[in-house]
Amino acid sequence: MGAARTVLLVTDDPALGDVARRELDAAGYAVGVARDGLAAERALAAGPPDVLVVRMLLPGRSGFALAERAKDLSGGRTRVVMLAAAPSAAHRDYAFAAGVDILLPDPPPPTALLDAAAGPSARIGRPAARLTPAR
Repeated sequence: MGAARTVLLVTDDPALGDVARRELDAAGYAVGVARDGLAAERALAAGPPDVLVVRMLLPGRSGFALAERAKDLSGGRTRVVMLAAAPSAAHRDYAFAAGVDILLPDPPPPTALLDAAAGPSARIGRPAARLTPAR
């Protein structure tokens, strides 16, 4: 069996972080946690994860900047899942332009985070006419 897929979970909400970490751990992911954008940037610099789960708005560095950084460091291979409470259309567009693959509500519904981490590489959260596979 190969190494566990890695997830960097970036949230400043300790309750969400604990629940999400337990869910991802139980599914076999190797999970690292950062509580703010600056800690996440340091973790990314140490080596990009297979999956980045990041809140849109964070202290220290935005989720948008972290999405771009993860994509740059991984050559586009890191799957980026962004959590946002009530994103505007402009925020959604900016998230996808920054490299976000999947945009989920914050907090995410049960199993949505696992589905996003393991699911098909398709951009979710866009109008149907704009769905494009992520590469």
